[in-house]
Amino acid sequence: MDWLKNEVEKITQKKVKKEQELAILNVAQADLLKKSGLENLQKTALEFIARFEELSGVEKREFIARMIHKIVIKQNNKLELHVLWDPKQGVTWTTKSSVSDLNGGVDGTRTRGFRRDRPAL
Repeated sequence: MDWLKNEVEKITQKKVKKEQELAILNVAQADLLKKSGLENLQKTALEFIARFEELSGVEKREFIARMIHKIVIKQNNKLELHVLWDPKQGVTWTTKSSVSDLNGGVDGTRTRGFRRDRPAL
């Protein structure tokens, strides 16, 4: 039984040592967050997410379209977001009339060159 008690003591000492190391790491993490300003960034991001959920679907889509330039799907379904730093550059929305101007048809379909498909003068 002495052997078992010794093993339990060793395990308990290792546990205490790991808990102390974890406490030191937690203090270091809190210190780094405070020095780097990420602590405020985390709070701001959480507030932003809460406010974002209050937006309507159209407002969410417009906001994301202004901020995200490109979305790339990587392996294991990981997303890579390319963010626009200048949201004023933004996205160019195409309307039905701009599509029909490019393709010729009323609804944006391509025409076959028939006389009825040409615009009247």
